[in-house]
Formats: sequence, C-alpha cells, structure tokens
Amino acid sequence: QLREMAVLRQDALSVITDADLAVSGTPETLSVKGDITTKTVEVDIGGAIAPTVVDLPVTEVNFPDGRGSENKDGETVATQNISLAIDINLPRRVFIRGRGLDSEWEGKLRVTGTSDTPAIAGELNPVRGQFTFAGKAFQLQKGTIRLTGRTDIDPELSLSAKYDGKNVTAIVSIEGTASNPEITFSSPDNLPEDEVLSRVLFGKSAAKLSALEALQL
Repeated sequence: QLREMAVLRQDALSVITDADLAVSGTPETLSVKGDITTKTVEVDIGGAIAPTVVDLPVTEVNFPDGRGSENKDGETVATQNISLAIDINLPRRVFIRGRGLDSEWEGKLRVTGTSDTPAIAGELNPVRGQFTFAGKAFQLQKGTIRLTGRTDIDPELSLSAKYDGKNVTAIVSIEGTASNPEITFSSPDNLPEDEVLSRVLFGKSAAKLSALEALQL
C-alpha cells in the first residue's frame, strides 16, 4: 500500500500517488496486480525533455551476489520479466505545462503485458486549460488522448481549442497520432485556413496584409 508517495520527482515529470498492489509468484516469475490512483501529476513538456535519447549499451558486472547481465564466467544471465495487470486512475490534477500549454487532465489507463514490454490502454481528457499561440490564447475544448494498448506507445490525438477574437472565432484541431499529427485551423464561418490564421495573427483579412505580413503568414 502506498499513500501519497512521491514515486517520481524529476524536472520533466513528478508523480504523487496512492496505490494498492499485490506482488506474487517466485523471484523468476513475478506478477504485479492492483490499482493506482494518482494524487498529483506534473508534466513539463518544455525544454526539460530531450528531442532524442541515445540508447547506450550497458553491461553490469562484479555484483557481490553474482547478479547482473554477466556472471563471473562471462555467461549471460536471464533478466527478470514481471507480468502486469494494473489499473491507473487519474482523477484530475494531472497538469501538463510548457510550450504554450497550461492544462489539467483526467483519465483512466490499464497496464498489461510485462515490465519489458508493457501495453497501455485508456485515455486522457482535458478538464481545463489554454494553449498560447503567437500571443493569442486558445481555450481547450473537448478532446481525447487515447492509448490503444500497443507495446509501441504512440497515442491517438483528437483535440481542439478555441480562440475568440474581434473579427474571427478560430478553432485549432489536432488529429492523428503523436508521431504524425495533423494540425488544422478553421472557423464556424467556414473561412479558408489562411484567412483564419491572418485574422488570428494580424487581426485583419489576408487581402489586406503587407508583403512582410504575408511572408510571416
């Protein structure tokens, strides 16, 4: 049992959570089952997360009890693989901030598979928040970040945010996957995308832009 335990405290991610977990089996075939209910999750998607992470080969040797990826005779020792069946409840207080985004989320996830290849299914939904683009604040509307249970984690996105200006109401929509999102701008008046952007960025029609403003657009 965990109660308000800080399980992660990093620049990019911190998690305080409750949990009721059962660990059973043998040291070679462990399983972990139970429920996790987060208290506070803080995610910083600003400069704290590197764009790419280099995978470095590591060989652990000379453990006092012979543990490690290599024993004294140079033979490979099998790594432990733990089976998982965990329900994760995120009842709000999931804060995602950075790169113009300031938001709170809620959702539920189910983790199965193994510790080496976990499969995560479920979804997150926005509670509130805004996204600042070019100095303009877009309010988050309904949307979903969905994980489909695949071992290669690539969430499906369906999100929208709304901007109310003096001469335009603009909707920015994000669809597709996290690795290949499609971002579009639209308006309830069915204006062309470049016209919507022109009114959001410069407060005037695309036909009235100067040469420099047209280049910026």
